[in-house]
Amino acid sequence: MIYTVEIIFTEPSQEAEWNAWYSSHLFTLLSVPGFETAQRFRRSLGAGFAYLAAYTISSAGVFDSDAYRSIGGGGVASARWKAAIRRKRNLFDGLERLAEVSDDHRLVLLDQPASPVDLANLAFVTLTAVALDRSVERRLLTIAHQQDIERLGLADDPRCAVYTPMTERRLAGATRA
Repeated sequence: MIYTVEIIFTEPSQEAEWNAWYSSHLFTLLSVPGFETAQRFRRSLGAGFAYLAAYTISSAGVFDSDAYRSIGGGGVASARWKAAIRRKRNLFDGLERLAEVSDDHRLVLLDQPASPVDLANLAFVTLTAVALDRSVERRLLTIAHQQDIERLGLADDPRCAVYTPMTERRLAGATRA
């Protein structure tokens, strides 16, 4: 299952501090049983929220666990920045594990239907929202090389949100670098 947190941060004077905190907070989340991977992104093209955190989790039950609640999951840990955060949280089925997005690749999200002819050179996975905000019923996701993004004209496609990695993909049980 893929858990996403999409964020717009509205306080530029605190943004660097918030980004440092959030990137470090990934390790805290990965200490919760059921969190398997985590990676943060910044939107580089298209419409959508400025930041995206994408996690692989084992099940929706993670959000009901004592371990999740004890680390401030669900927004309690980020309460310090609550006034500056607008967010959407969605849990999707349709992909067991999100692959790492390397520096020369991009994560592409598409929330509007597309015909196979439109994006014939990209292999999208269909995700279905199953829990949390369910702000979108279905979402298409792919990972593409940055040159393919340009070559296929996705920079000009208003249906797409293209995200650049801010962190490496982090794994549960890994230590901080």
